[in-house]
Amino acid sequence: MLILVASGSKGGTGKSTVALGLSAILSLRGFSHELFDYSCNLGVCTGVYYYLSDFVDGVNRLSRLVKIKQGLPPQDYGGLAIVDLPPMSLAQPEFVDLLSS
Repeated sequence: MLILVASGSKGGTGKSTVALGLSAILSLRGFSHELFDYSCNLGVCTGVYYYLSDFVDGVNRLSRLVKIKQGLPPQDYGGLAIVDLPPMSLAQPEFVDLLSS
C-alpha cells in the first residue's frame, strides 16, 4: 500500500484542493487509486466531501472522476491511497497511526 497524505496544522491551506486535484489527475491518466476523506470522522466535514457536494459546475464534474470514501484506508488496503486529513497536530494519535501503517 502507498499512502499519500494531505495534511497541515491549520485550515484554508489547500489540503483538500491538492488531494482532490491529484485524484482527478490520476483518474484521467488511468491510475487505480482511492481518495479517503478523514475530516468527517472528527465531526466537521470541511474536506473533499464538502467540495464535491458543491454544485459549482467544474467541481461537480470532478465528482464523476474520483472514487471517494470516508475515513482512513483499511489496514489490508493494497492500492494507492490519497488521504485528506483535517487540520491537525503532528502529535495527534490518528496521524501517527496513519503514518505507521
